[in-house]
Amino acid sequence: MVILTGAGGVGKTRLGLDIAADIDEAVVVPLTVVDRAEHVCQAVASTLGLRMTGEVHPTDIAAALEDRSLFLMLD
Repeated sequence: MVILTGAGGVGKTRLGLDIAADIDEAVVVPLTVVDRAEHVCQAVASTLGLRMTGEVHPTDIAAALEDRSLFLMLD
C-alpha cells in the first residue's frame, strides 16, 4: 500500500494516474461522489463490479480480491 499525501494541486492524482496507465489491471475509484465515509466500501465494490448485498465491509472487498493482482487507486 502506498499513500500519497500533500496539499491540493501538487499532482497526487496525476502521479497515480500515470502509474495506473503502465499497469495491466488498474482500477480508479473516484471518491468525489461519496458523501459519507461509510459509503467508501460500497463505491469501491461498485467500481470493481463486485456483486455484494447489504452493507459492504473492507474485509468483503479484500476477500473478493484475494486472488487478483491489481492497482487500486482511491481518489
